[in-house]
Amino acid sequence: MLVDLDGESRSVRLDDDGLAGLLAAAADRRGATHPDLEIALASGALDAALGTVAAPVVRLSLVVAGSAVRLEHRGWLGRETLALLLGVRPGLHQLMTLDPAFLTASLVRLTRMRPRRNGQPTGADLDTERLTDLVAEDPGARRAGLARVGADLAWDLRLTWAGGGRHLVAVDGPGGIRLADPVTGALRPASNTFVYRVLTTVLPSDDELAAGSAVAAPLHD
Repeated sequence: MLVDLDGESRSVRLDDDGLAGLLAAAADRRGATHPDLEIALASGALDAALGTVAAPVVRLSLVVAGSAVRLEHRGWLGRETLALLLGVRPGLHQLMTLDPAFLTASLVRLTRMRPRRNGQPTGADLDTERLTDLVAEDPGARRAGLARVGADLAWDLRLTWAGGGRHLVAVDGPGGIRLADPVTGALRPASNTFVYRVLTTVLPSDDELAAGSAVAAPLHD
């Protein structure tokens, strides 16, 4: 079990067993039987993050995938805290405690947006129900989906809260970023500036939150 706490940054690196143990122990601290778990919980450095995980206002899931690598990131947003679980590599995670104001910057970094000169988009569109192929766990399906749309990378961002949610799918490659139309699935070219603006508006408004309960609904596949 790996639970490596950096007390200064309030982040912790975990393997799959460490993550499961930390979340379980946070719900019942008497269950923290592993010494590294006890140290992490006793430090208090993770209190804000684990409290937000237990009762988030918004939950998020971000899958970023290329032909060879697929990473899953998760997040829990509260009024004052963003708990972000980064997929460092398969089986290794990093739990970070951030100010919610850093959400957009974090999404930009995780989706690997970067300045560049875009070429002419190539490749075909996918039916809406086939968009999940772009980030599929199966490498063969993923490679086929990316090749069909002429992209090197795809990402799938889902946010849920009580009573609502948002879903964005994008591909990136020599032709630049293209966002999937939520109705038709068509991939439409978009500038980095436009995508950045979209990411700044993915969170629900106060009115949308007021229509639901205090705790976000679980994410569903």
